[in-house]
Amino acid sequence: MAKLSLEFIRRPVFPWLGLGAVMLMGLVCANLIVAWIELGDEVKSKQERLVALELKWKQRQSTLVMKDDVAALAMQQRRADERKIVDALRYPWNRILAIVEQASDDKVAILALTHEQGVTDTQVAVEAADVAALLRFVANMNEIDDDPGGARWYLANYQTQTQNNPLTVKGLVLARRGAHL
Repeated sequence: MAKLSLEFIRRPVFPWLGLGAVMLMGLVCANLIVAWIELGDEVKSKQERLVALELKWKQRQSTLVMKDDVAALAMQQRRADERKIVDALRYPWNRILAIVEQASDDKVAILALTHEQGVTDTQVAVEAADVAALLRFVANMNEIDDDPGGARWYLANYQTQTQNNPLTVKGLVLARRGAHL
Protein backbone atom coordinates (compact mmCIF):
# COMPACT_ATOMS: atom_id res chain seq x y z
CA MET A 1 0.00 0.00 0.00
CA ALA A 2 1.07 3.24 -0.76
CA LYS A 3 1.55 5.92 1.66
CA LEU A 4 -0.89 8.60 1.50
CA SER A 5 0.29 12.01 2.29
CA LEU A 6 -2.26 14.69 2.63
CA GLU A 7 -1.42 18.32 2.51
CA PHE A 8 -4.07 20.52 3.96
CA ILE A 9 -4.37 24.10 2.91
CA ARG A 10 -3.78 26.21 5.86
CA ARG A 11 -6.39 28.63 6.65
CA PRO A 12 -5.12 32.11 7.24
CA VAL A 13 -5.16 33.05 10.93
CA PHE A 14 -6.86 36.34 11.67
CA PRO A 15 -4.25 38.74 13.13
CA TRP A 16 -5.86 39.39 16.50
CA LEU A 17 -2.67 40.43 18.04
CA GLY A 18 -1.91 43.04 15.38
CA LEU A 19 -5.49 44.28 15.46
CA GLY A 20 -5.29 44.65 19.25
CA ALA A 21 -2.03 46.57 18.93
CA VAL A 22 -3.57 48.92 16.34
CA MET A 23 -6.64 49.45 18.58
CA LEU A 24 -4.40 50.16 21.54
CA MET A 25 -2.37 52.65 19.50
CA GLY A 26 -5.60 54.32 18.33
CA LEU A 27 -6.79 54.70 21.93
CA VAL A 28 -3.45 56.13 22.99
CA CYS A 29 -3.55 58.62 20.07
CA ALA A 30 -7.16 59.60 20.89
CA ASN A 31 -6.16 60.09 24.51
CA LEU A 32 -3.19 62.25 23.41
CA ILE A 33 -5.45 64.33 21.15
CA VAL A 34 -7.94 64.90 23.98
CA ALA A 35 -5.09 65.81 26.34
CA TRP A 36 -3.66 68.19 23.72
CA ILE A 37 -7.02 69.95 23.30
CA GLU A 38 -7.50 70.21 27.07
CA LEU A 39 -3.97 71.56 27.42
CA GLY A 40 -4.67 74.21 24.75
CA ASP A 41 -7.86 75.25 26.57
CA GLU A 42 -5.94 75.40 29.87
CA VAL A 43 -3.20 77.52 28.30
CA LYS A 44 -5.85 79.89 26.87
CA SER A 45 -7.56 80.26 30.24
CA LYS A 46 -4.22 80.85 31.98
CA GLN A 47 -3.27 83.47 29.39
CA GLU A 48 -6.63 85.23 29.83
CA ARG A 49 -6.14 85.18 33.61
CA LEU A 50 -2.62 86.52 33.16
CA VAL A 51 -3.91 89.40 31.00
CA ALA A 52 -6.64 90.13 33.58
CA LEU A 53 -4.11 90.09 36.43
CA GLU A 54 -1.72 92.36 34.50
CA LEU A 55 -4.58 94.80 33.84
CA LYS A 56 -5.57 94.72 37.50
CA TRP A 57 -1.95 95.25 38.54
CA LYS A 58 -1.60 98.24 36.18
CA GLN A 59 -4.83 99.71 37.55
CA ARG A 60 -3.55 99.33 41.10
CA GLN A 61 -0.24 100.88 40.12
CA SER A 62 -2.00 103.83 38.47
CA THR A 63 -4.25 104.17 41.53
CA LEU A 64 -1.19 104.19 43.78
CA VAL A 65 0.50 106.74 41.54
CA MET A 66 -2.64 108.90 41.58
CA LYS A 67 -2.83 108.57 45.37
CA ASP A 68 0.84 109.55 45.59
CA ASP A 69 0.19 112.55 43.32
CA VAL A 70 -2.83 113.59 45.38
CA ALA A 71 -0.84 113.13 48.57
CA ALA A 72 2.04 115.18 47.13
CA LEU A 73 -0.34 117.96 46.10
CA ALA A 74 -1.97 117.88 49.52
CA MET A 75 1.46 118.04 51.15
CA GLN A 76 2.46 121.00 48.96
CA GLN A 77 -0.78 122.77 49.85
CA ARG A 78 -0.19 122.08 53.52
CA ARG A 79 3.36 123.43 53.32
CA ALA A 80 2.12 126.54 51.54
CA ASP A 81 -0.50 127.05 54.26
CA GLU A 82 2.16 126.55 56.92
CA ARG A 83 4.39 129.11 55.20
CA LYS A 84 1.50 131.60 55.18
CA ILE A 85 0.95 131.03 58.88
CA VAL A 86 4.64 131.45 59.64
CA ASP A 87 4.78 134.61 57.52
CA ALA A 88 1.69 135.96 59.30
CA LEU A 89 3.35 135.26 62.64
CA ARG A 90 6.54 136.98 61.49
CA TYR A 91 4.63 140.07 60.41
CA PRO A 92 5.49 142.96 62.76
CA TRP A 93 2.00 143.44 64.16
CA ASN A 94 3.30 145.16 67.30
CA ARG A 95 5.01 147.82 65.23
CA ILE A 96 1.99 148.40 62.99
CA LEU A 97 -0.38 148.56 65.95
CA ALA A 98 1.96 150.97 67.76
CA ILE A 99 2.07 153.25 64.70
CA VAL A 100 -1.71 153.21 64.31
CA GLU A 101 -2.29 153.76 68.03
CA GLN A 102 0.17 156.66 68.27
CA ALA A 103 -1.13 158.33 65.11
CA SER A 104 -4.81 158.21 66.07
CA ASP A 105 -6.54 161.04 67.89
CA ASP A 106 -10.07 161.87 69.04
CA LYS A 107 -11.21 162.84 65.54
CA VAL A 108 -10.20 159.49 63.90
CA ALA A 109 -11.68 156.05 64.63
CA ILE A 110 -10.04 152.84 63.40
CA LEU A 111 -12.66 150.59 61.78
CA ALA A 112 -10.49 147.73 60.54
CA LEU A 113 -6.88 146.70 60.21
CA THR A 114 -6.10 143.99 57.64
CA HIS A 115 -3.05 142.54 56.01
CA GLU A 116 -2.90 140.37 52.91
CA GLN A 117 0.04 138.02 53.12
CA GLY A 118 0.81 137.50 49.43
CA VAL A 119 0.40 141.17 48.48
CA THR A 120 2.26 142.71 51.45
CA ASP A 121 -0.44 145.37 51.79
CA THR A 122 -1.56 146.62 55.15
CA GLN A 123 -4.95 148.34 55.06
CA VAL A 124 -6.39 150.55 57.76
CA ALA A 125 -10.05 151.48 57.37
CA VAL A 126 -10.76 154.66 59.31
CA GLU A 127 -13.57 157.08 59.97
CA ALA A 128 -12.70 160.73 60.66
CA ALA A 129 -14.58 163.88 61.55
CA ASP A 130 -13.33 165.63 58.41
CA VAL A 131 -10.84 165.27 55.56
CA ALA A 132 -8.21 167.37 57.38
CA ALA A 133 -8.28 164.98 60.37
CA LEU A 134 -7.89 162.06 57.99
CA LEU A 135 -4.90 163.65 56.26
CA ARG A 136 -3.35 164.51 59.65
CA PHE A 137 -3.74 160.86 60.67
CA VAL A 138 -1.83 159.70 57.55
CA ALA A 139 0.87 162.34 58.10
CA ASN A 140 1.23 161.26 61.76
CA MET A 141 1.59 157.63 60.68
CA ASN A 142 4.41 158.60 58.31
CA GLU A 143 6.14 160.68 60.99
CA ILE A 144 5.93 157.91 63.59
CA ASP A 145 7.03 155.20 61.17
CA ASP A 146 10.84 155.20 61.28
CA ASP A 147 11.20 153.53 57.91
CA PRO A 148 14.34 154.95 56.23
CA GLY A 149 12.60 154.84 52.84
CA GLY A 150 10.40 157.84 53.69
CA ALA A 151 6.63 158.04 53.64
CA ARG A 152 5.12 154.59 53.58
CA TRP A 153 1.48 155.27 54.34
CA TYR A 154 -0.94 156.92 51.93
CA LEU A 155 -4.63 157.63 51.67
CA ALA A 156 -5.97 155.31 48.97
CA ASN A 157 -9.52 156.67 48.93
CA TYR A 158 -12.07 158.44 51.06
CA GLN A 159 -15.77 159.12 50.97
CA THR A 160 -17.83 161.73 52.76
CA GLN A 161 -20.77 160.17 54.56
CA THR A 162 -23.55 162.71 53.98
CA GLN A 163 -26.31 160.69 55.63
CA ASN A 164 -24.54 160.79 59.01
CA ASN A 165 -25.13 163.62 61.46
CA PRO A 166 -22.53 165.07 61.99
CA LEU A 167 -20.84 164.54 58.62
CA THR A 168 -18.01 161.96 58.69
CA VAL A 169 -15.37 160.82 56.25
CA LYS A 170 -14.52 157.14 55.72
CA GLY A 171 -11.16 156.39 54.23
CA LEU A 172 -8.75 153.60 53.43
CA VAL A 173 -5.08 154.08 54.35
CA LEU A 174 -2.58 151.68 52.78
CA ALA A 175 1.06 150.90 53.34
CA ARG A 176 3.09 151.42 50.20
CA ARG A 177 3.02 148.23 48.16
CA GLY A 178 6.24 146.23 48.42
CA ALA A 179 7.58 148.29 51.31
CA HIS A 180 9.29 146.16 53.92
CA LEU A 181 8.27 146.60 57.52
